[in-house]
Amino acid sequence: MALLHPKSVALKGDTPGEFSGMNLREAAAVVLKRATAPMPTRAICDALLAGGYRTTAKGFYMVVYAGLKGMPNFARNQAGHWVWQEGAAPGAVVGGPEQ
Repeated sequence: MALLHPKSVALKGDTPGEFSGMNLREAAAVVLKRATAPMPTRAICDALLAGGYRTTAKGFYMVVYAGLKGMPNFARNQAGHWVWQEGAAPGAVVGGPEQ
């Protein structure tokens, strides 16, 4: 059994996958462009980690939420779920809850 160095950090999403090596913007854009419906932040986090996105963040949910809120093209609907909308301003709210 291999021993970890005391300063080693286990990474969430430590499985190689399509999001390995991507930054948050790139990976989240792929997730939302493929989505068939608006996605809550938690579902985006789960999809990123399942796809091999690597992070050491303890508050990954908040990192994703704050990151998406500050980037263009990532918009929220009235229910607070995320959609990809080309040309949307950072923090934009669009349409109704189902959009």
